[in-house]
Amino acid sequence: MITDIEKQRENFKTWFDGKDFSLTLLFRGSEQNFSNANFTRLVVNQGPTLHIIKSEYDYIFGGCAFEKYPSQDDIPDDRAFVF
Repeated sequence: MITDIEKQRENFKTWFDGKDFSLTLLFRGSEQNFSNANFTRLVVNQGPTLHIIKSEYDYIFGGCAFEKYPSQDDIPDDRAFVF
């Protein structure tokens, strides 16, 4: 799946105001038993995150957050979105 994301790198850069970024796989549900506790443990305070979900019916959806998850000051992320 990361290979497909890397192919879209230039498209993703527009979401980050043209700034370069790196991608690191933080959580894979099939390897972490789809556990919310594992998700939280691995994703909290990792910085901006791009979430990509592939359903059991092969639908792909997700979200993008530009602030740390969760925001340290509980400041809303006005640029966050789902797709």
